[in-house]
Amino acid sequence: MVMRILKQWDKLTVLDGILYRVTRDPVTKHKRFQFVLPDSLKSQALAGVHDLAGHQGQPRALSLVRQRFFWYDVEKDVRSYVRNCARNVLRDDCVCDYNAYVKSLATDLQSAMLLAQRHSSVEQKHQSDQYNKKVKGLPLAVEDDLRSVDTVSHDPSNVPDPEAAVSEPESVAEHSVVDSSSWLNVASNGTARPLLSSSLPPPPQDCHISERVMDLAFPCLYFLLLGPALLLNVVAAWISLRIPTKSTFMVYLKNLIATDLLATAMLPFKAASDLPGVPTSLRAFACRYSDVLFYFSMNVSILLLGLISLDRFFKIVRPFGRLPGQGLAFGAGMCASVWVLLFSATVVPTMVLTDREPTNKTGDNCMALKGPAGLDFHIGVIVANQILFFGVCALTVVCYTCIAHRVLRSYRDSRSSNERGRREAKARVFIVLAVFLVCFVPYHVVRVPYTRLQTSGENSCRRASLRVAKKAFLWLATTNICLDPLIYIFLCRAFRERLLEVWRSLLVVLQQYTAR
Repeated sequence: MVMRILKQWDKLTVLDGILYRVTRDPVTKHKRFQFVLPDSLKSQALAGVHDLAGHQGQPRALSLVRQRFFWYDVEKDVRSYVRNCARNVLRDDCVCDYNAYVKSLATDLQSAMLLAQRHSSVEQKHQSDQYNKKVKGLPLAVEDDLRSVDTVSHDPSNVPDPEAAVSEPESVAEHSVVDSSSWLNVASNGTARPLLSSSLPPPPQDCHISERVMDLAFPCLYFLLLGPALLLNVVAAWISLRIPTKSTFMVYLKNLIATDLLATAMLPFKAASDLPGVPTSLRAFACRYSDVLFYFSMNVSILLLGLISLDRFFKIVRPFGRLPGQGLAFGAGMCASVWVLLFSATVVPTMVLTDREPTNKTGDNCMALKGPAGLDFHIGVIVANQILFFGVCALTVVCYTCIAHRVLRSYRDSRSSNERGRREAKARVFIVLAVFLVCFVPYHVVRVPYTRLQTSGENSCRRASLRVAKKAFLWLATTNICLDPLIYIFLCRAFRERLLEVWRSLLVVLQQYTAR
């Protein structure tokens, strides 16, 4: 036996103090980690992949064993275990010398009875109870690669779904937001034994949601957004550098352009890391750095839009006031505080606490790179961001309600008949509010129930729907980097005039070029 094990020496590796055999899946060609199982744990392993998995037959049990474990003569042991399982016997040898018709009839009736029992409500309840009792400690997400193992098949030609990553213990730890030590349960005598039941998937659910299509569609949408965002924000930055900073609004405007440029710079990494099949290093880079800066820029934009709303309130409702919020020093101080506080309170700790090395593909879940402290901090950041957003949202709505009331009252008092001027004034008043509500409100509203389901470990079609909705509304929030130039054009006369000058210069150059 020792010599047989030594033949596998090149394929053996130790992770977290556990001996694994590293192979390639014959279908997906993905790296597969098999726990080298001692003889004393074979019976527990076979019970976990066969009995607790619902007595799915020899081919399925053998497939699950080969995904998770390694020992010699595994096929022989699985065949023997399944044949001796009372619930899985489909045919008994005849003890009497009956004719062939009676033999086939007895076999068919017995098979039909077992098949009916398998699909009965009692069997479904049995599997649900087994899942709730044994698996609830290891939460699985609908979007995780483990979902493909749900498919039950008794066809010997059936092979695991290429998306199933159950073969790699680290991937289970990643998607379940626990460390790899949860694969082992330390008994009272100090010996380690695998948690076989914790690796079992939940009962199958058909949610009619093609997540593969979604995982490919949203990165393409981000790439489509990159071109217009880059063009608009580079032009806006070039124009803003040629406008003197003489008001608090211009201070907020230039800082908003800077956040949009930062978000635009992170957009390629965001799109590329969400594509299926990308290298693990790229996804790890996105989880540690680019995604953190992407969400940081979005939060800074939210606060700056709130400050712009407050500035508009001061300028329209109290145009001749001497409030501190109307000075350049106040605007510069607020912008500096927003950048420094958010960066030091969210970006730096998140990067530091995302300290685990990726061993397998992380999928859509960056939680695998965080330790317990990182997970707790992540939840705290989400809660703080929600409170921050809804506070800024309430401030924005109150400010623009007062602004709208003041503008409409001034038009009534002046009895002006200039309908076009009134429409333009309304557009200028509500442009910030419209951009804020359209871009950010849907994402943050969906984020609340999605985070609750994500942390609770509930595996349902509702969670799958919320995941797709969260991705869609996150893309909608990203379109803010293309809509912010509308704010510059409608609310800043200097920006509008400078843009017209640039446009006229371009037209002159084009006319001269075509005249040649």
